[in-house]
Amino acid sequence: MENRHGLLWGILLILLGGFFLLVRMMPGVFGYIYWPFFIIGAGGMFLLAAILTRTGGLAIPGCIIGGIGGILYYQALTGRWESWSFMWTLIPGFVGVGVIFAGLLDRERPHFESGGLVLMAISAMGFL
Repeated sequence: MENRHGLLWGILLILLGGFFLLVRMMPGVFGYIYWPFFIIGAGGMFLLAAILTRTGGLAIPGCIIGGIGGILYYQALTGRWESWSFMWTLIPGFVGVGVIFAGLLDRERPHFESGGLVLMAISAMGFL
C-alpha cells in the first residue's frame, strides 16, 4: 500500500513540474494566472491526495493552505494588504473545514466531526 502512495505523489509532482514548465515556456498563455493560484493549487493537491488515498489527515493542511491562498488572491486582486490584520481570524475556520473533511474521509468509519463546526464558529466570531 505504501508503494501506491509513493506512486501517487510522484505523479502529482511530475504534473506540477510540467505545469510550471509550461508557464515558463508560454507566459502569454498563462498570463492571467496570479501567483496566489499556486498556493491554492498546493492546497488543492493536498485535498486531491486526501480524497484519492482516503487519508483524512491530508485534508486539514489542504484546507489551510487553500484558504490562505484564497485570502492572498483577494488581497492581490484588490490591493488591500492591510486586511490581513483581521483576515487571519479565518484560519481556525479553515482548520474546522479540514477537520470535517478528515472525518468524512476516514477509512475505517466515516463520520461527521462536530469539532469542526466549533472551530468555524470561533473563526466567524473573531472575523466579525
